This record gives sequence, C-alpha cells and structure tokens, in this order.
Amino acid sequence: MADAMGPATSPVQAPHRGVRFSLRWRFTGYITFLTLLVMVSVVGVVTREIRKTLEHQIQERGLALARNLAASCVEPMQLKDDRTLALMLFVKEYVQSGGGKPAVDRLGEQMTMRARVWGYVRQLGQEDDVEGIRNEGVLTAVVADRESTIVAFADARVDPAEWLDRVDHPYQPEAETGLLSPGEEAHIWNSQSRGGIYQIAVPIVPPRTDQPVAAAEPAGGEAAKATGVAPAPGAAVAGSAQIYGTVYLAISQGLVHRTVARAIAVLILFSVGLVAIGVLVAVIIAAFLTKPIRLLQQGVRAIAGGDFKSRIAIKRRDELGDLTDAFNDMARGLEEREVMRGAFSTYVSKDLLAEIVKNPEAMKLGGSRKDATVMFTFFGNHHELPGLMARLEPEAIVGIINAYLEVQATLIAKHKGHLDKFVGEEVMGVWGTAPVIPDHAEWAVRCAVAIQEEVAKLNVRRAREGLMTTDISIGINSGSMVVGNMGSADGKRDYTVISSDVNFAARLSGAGAEIHGGEVWLGENTFQAVQGLVEIREKRMVSFKGIAGAQPVYVLAGMKGAAVPAGR
Repeated sequence: MADAMGPATSPVQAPHRGVRFSLRWRFTGYITFLTLLVMVSVVGVVTREIRKTLEHQIQERGLALARNLAASCVEPMQLKDDRTLALMLFVKEYVQSGGGKPAVDRLGEQMTMRARVWGYVRQLGQEDDVEGIRNEGVLTAVVADRESTIVAFADARVDPAEWLDRVDHPYQPEAETGLLSPGEEAHIWNSQSRGGIYQIAVPIVPPRTDQPVAAAEPAGGEAAKATGVAPAPGAAVAGSAQIYGTVYLAISQGLVHRTVARAIAVLILFSVGLVAIGVLVAVIIAAFLTKPIRLLQQGVRAIAGGDFKSRIAIKRRDELGDLTDAFNDMARGLEEREVMRGAFSTYVSKDLLAEIVKNPEAMKLGGSRKDATVMFTFFGNHHELPGLMARLEPEAIVGIINAYLEVQATLIAKHKGHLDKFVGEEVMGVWGTAPVIPDHAEWAVRCAVAIQEEVAKLNVRRAREGLMTTDISIGINSGSMVVGNMGSADGKRDYTVISSDVNFAARLSGAGAEIHGGEVWLGENTFQAVQGLVEIREKRMVSFKGIAGAQPVYVLAGMKGAAVPAGR
C-alpha cells in the first residue's frame, strides 16, 4: 500500500505557540472569574444597603434619645440652684455603660474596616456578647445653656470623676460638627473623626399647650429637611418658644462598622466556599467537554499520519456525540477510499492516480488533445503461443507472460510513463499525458532500451532454469493524440489515448515481431524528437496494411554514449 501511495505521510505535529493553556483550565478560569465577579458585586450591594439602613436607624434612635433628654431637661433648666446636679443625673444615664468587651471595641475607636472584617472572619461562629450594654454607641451627652456653656456633661470615654471638670466651660463640638443655630428644631452632623461619629443637637424648649402639634411643624418642614427624619410627636417649634439650651449627643458609628464588617466576613466565607464549589464544578464540566475534544484531536492526528482505521469510541446524545459520529464516518470513508485507491493504483501509474485525485474532473467522459508518445510491445515469438497453450496449462502460460509483463510495467513507471493497458501479452505505455513532460519521446526511447536490456537478463536466468524465453518487439511513435476517458457513461471506462499516431505505433510493434523479433522501431515523429540522442542501426521503408505507400521506420541500436540522460 505504501509503495502504491508513495512515501508514508509523517504524523502531523501541532505547531508550537509558546505558553499554552488547555481548554479545561481556561474554562475553569472563566467560571472562577465570573463567580468572583458576581460575589464581589453581591458584597458591594449588600454592604451598601446594610450601611444605609443602619445609618438611618441610628440617626432615628439618636434623635429620639436627644429629644427625650431635652424634654427631661426642661424642668431642671428652670431651676436656679442645683440644676447641674440634677442634669448630671440625667445625662449619665444616656451614655453607654456595661458590657463585657473592651470599651475601645464597643465604641469603635480607630479600627480599620479590614481589621474588623479579619477579626470577624477569625471568630465567625462565636457568639457576640452584647448582653448588659445599655445605650450602645452613645459616647457623649452634653447639656449647654443658651450661651453654649456646659451645664451637664457625661462621656463614656472619660473617667466619670472628670465629668464635673467640664462644667461651666464653653462647649467645643466634635470635629466636622457645629453648634445648633437659633431657630433650628434639630441638627445631625456626620463626623468621620475617631472612626465616625454622629452628633445630634436638639433644643431644650418647654412644651407649648396653646397650639396643636400639627400646626407647629408640618410634615417635611425645615427640621425634617435638615435632619432627614420627621420631628417627634409633641415637639415644639424652637422659634416660637423660650429656649433654655441645647442637648448634644455624640453617637459612634461603630455599630454600623461592626455590622457591615460582620456581613462582609460572612459573605467572604460564603464566597470562598462558593468559588471552591464553582471551581470543582467547572473542572468536572470542563473534563466532560474536553475529553471528546482530546480524543478527536488524537483521531485527527492518527488520520493525518495515515491510520485510517482510527475510530473514537464515544457514545453521547448531544452535539459532541454528533461530532464524533461525523468523525468516525469520515474516517470510515477515508479508509474505504484508500482501499480503493490502493487497488486502483495497481491498474494505473502513480502519476496518473495523483492527477486523478488532484483533478477528479478528469474522470469524466471526454478528452483533450495533447502531444504525447506511445509505445507498444509485442512477444517476439508470439506465433509459438498457440502451440504452447496447447501443451501447457493456462496457469503456466499466464506465469510466463506475467514474468515479462512485470519487467515492462516496472520500467515504464520508472521512466515517467503511464501503463495504459495489457492486451494479452502486449503492453501499451504512454508518455506526456500524466504527468505532462516536454521530453516524452526521449523518456519512451530510454524505457525501450531498458526493457531490451532487462529482458535479455531475464532470458539468461530463465534459460538456466530450462524455462521458455522470448524477445520483445517494440514500436514507438509520437504525435498529437486525444487523451481522456473513453467508454460508457454508466458502464466501464478506459483512460487512454487515441489517434492515427497511436495506431501506427501498434502497427510498428506488430510488424517488428512479424519481420524480425526483438527490435525497437521508431516512427518518423519520434526519430525527429530524439535523433541527437540515439544510434540508428538502419532506416527501412515498410508498407503497412491500410496505409498508402511505404513508411520510414528507424531501427534503434541504442543511446549515444555522450547523450545526457533525460531529467538530469
């Protein structure tokens, strides 16, 4: 098979493209990246909503505490004596107290969000002990008079023994905050100092009994716009009553930070687990998808290497299953085609086979005119064949003929010729059609010389063995010929050449065998093409049946010694 096809094709090697990432790991990477992107988006949205909700709740709670404290301070502020002591008893109840954890953690002093998140990641699953904490997050409660002088002071971050030292001093608000302006119902500042603080200011005014509450502060009034929250029921309008002073509450945003940090920690751990599951699922899916692709790749390389028996043993009811079935059908078709090609190559030359494979249109009926050379060979003693057939078995006669035909067929192929056909013991060879070569006459003549030499050697060997020997008469002629498929559209076809020059070549070999067997006769056209390369024994004028007048025939003696071999 390899001889019929030519050299075996070496397996195709995948081109080198530098760093290569398999489809499995690319798919896994894409899934992992998508999962991380989704989880980061979820963490961002959830934490933003949690922060917004908690900030609103803390501001509402702080405003309610400040208003309650302001309402409680009305009566003590009306006293002339001991009002500070009375107010101190009030304000100390409003700041944070109790709890089993350090005040710095509870009050949220200077802790980064990263530290909080990491701390919750480490202790996630443990109970967060908040039992016993009262007014969590309220850092400072201050009562100031109308001149912004401190009347009462309490601060969860300062030793209670120092609280009274702050009394009768001007009130200094927290950084990034301020003092309540006259006429304001309430004000809430958001200070980012010391980890984030809300300062809430509410005026201390006596309740008004001569005006309904609804008329005092319509919904969505100036105070609501300033604070973002609606005034408490029963609140009086600061600008329409006597103002005794202002209550200032400083509330830590630590609760917001801790809750957000805890939510982020939970989401991070959840994301890690989800990503791990996603990676595992992606690996499984990628393996499920890439296994048939890898087998297809191996199969394609096997086909490229000439192994047409390669098949992919995968049965799946999906697109990949359809693809493997299509590959197996392709491999099966290639195998059948290669078998047919191998069988066909025993009937035609490799060059003609390659031409047909390259140009299938050449197999259609019809032909084209080309300049070519035709050679016919004839058994020199063919008159003895009927007698031999009578004495020998047909199998023995076939063996004798095949011994000489094999020598001729081999040499025709070796000399770029196309073995057109065997007709009994005759051989027909053609040069210049497949492949097309300009020096077709020279190649045909050299082939005839080689046949004579090999037949002589074969006769010597057969004579030693006591076997029948024969001479081969050869006729060669060149000219314009029609080349193509001849025959029936639905039946047998024959790729051959036809013209009067072909018929004359056949007559040359037959006449040579009749007159003097074992000679090579050249027609006029062939002699004109190679006369500078050959030695001629003699020129004869021979009459042929059906051709008017004697025709010149040149008896070949051999190639000139100085002649350059064709194709070199």
